[in-house]
Amino acid sequence: MTDFWDAVAPIYSNELTLADCLNSIPGITFTVGGNPVTIGFAGNVEVSRTTEGSYYVTFCNELAGLNAPLLTFNTAGVTAYTYDFDITQYHTGNIDLTTPMQTGMVQLRNVPNEDEADDPYNVNFAANWDQIVNKAECVACDGFTGDVSTDGMFGMTNATAIPVDYDGGACIYEPTVITTHPYQVVFVSSGGGSDTYSIVTGSTNNVIPGNIASTINVATGTYDVFIRHPYLSPNFPDTTNFEWDIDTTIPADTDTDGYILIATVSFGIVTQIVTGSLWGDRLKLGTATAQYYFARV
Repeated sequence: MTDFWDAVAPIYSNELTLADCLNSIPGITFTVGGNPVTIGFAGNVEVSRTTEGSYYVTFCNELAGLNAPLLTFNTAGVTAYTYDFDITQYHTGNIDLTTPMQTGMVQLRNVPNEDEADDPYNVNFAANWDQIVNKAECVACDGFTGDVSTDGMFGMTNATAIPVDYDGGACIYEPTVITTHPYQVVFVSSGGGSDTYSIVTGSTNNVIPGNIASTINVATGTYDVFIRHPYLSPNFPDTTNFEWDIDTTIPADTDTDGYILIATVSFGIVTQIVTGSLWGDRLKLGTATAQYYFARV
């Protein structure tokens, strides 16, 4: 550590003091591209503090990515030693990694400016795989028998080839409702004889159904979409089992659960009934089943 202390110079924070010290280090010779290059520390180091007395020194700009020597302390000749530094040293630079494409035990050569009309696989196949860079090594390697163009090349899977004109099957319906509002039912996807739906976040009496973020998958067909509102004195709706669901019919109300139809769905088409969050109330008289009333907000 080079001494730069001056009796009349202002005292900075520890990290600034360390940064001034590092920036005073003269040029150091590095090997860059096989050639010696002398680079100074000034303007090429940054210092940040982690905890009191512990600092990160980052080599940047011209020093980024270079193998700078490990920083050590040298107190010889220091006329004023005020600070004690514990330094964690890092190098910054390009850390991009490139992995070449591998086909079995061989590597196909990349062809510049290749386009779809000249598929590299077909080009190599037509050339009897002569464009494989390491063809000779494959033929000569220990334990390898057969010709590279036949026994040496095998299909990776037994999957059935999909024709290039495959259209993906049936069309997917566009959403029938463009605007977004609470309790809006949304068609997500269709496939394999089933449909998936989601619902926009909404609330009843300022309480949000517990499974509001979940999607529901049902066999393709016509269904009711409803919300179950449990009652557990004195809470309505009670948070336990307060959820939205899809079924062929909406369940009947009971003393403990009230249901409201919010939409119907049929083969991906959504018909919305409720168009906003709700305010609800429960009324029970005598032994009669409780009645549930809902108002849109």
